[in-house]
Amino acid sequence: MGRARQPCISCHGFWHELVSQHINVNVIAPGRFPSKMTQHIGNDEQAFAEDTALIPMKRWGREEEMAALAISLASTAGAYMIGNIIPLDGGFSL
Repeated sequence: MGRARQPCISCHGFWHELVSQHINVNVIAPGRFPSKMTQHIGNDEQAFAEDTALIPMKRWGREEEMAALAISLASTAGAYMIGNIIPLDGGFSL
């Protein structure tokens, strides 16, 4: 199992331990976003086009979309959410 999935598995254990302390634990599971990890794809036009074609929304995520979800989870809007794995992947995981 890859390192990227480890936070998803650990999330379930953490929320059980922290809920009594009123600490909410959720995981954002991002799809393709520009980053150092995906730079090699973004720099190769053909690889980028092929990768993007696999995403139902036909585009990569934007930094502000990731930030908006994180802010929502950290605000009172996310106060009743706990132990969730939230895909932010343009529909790729559907």
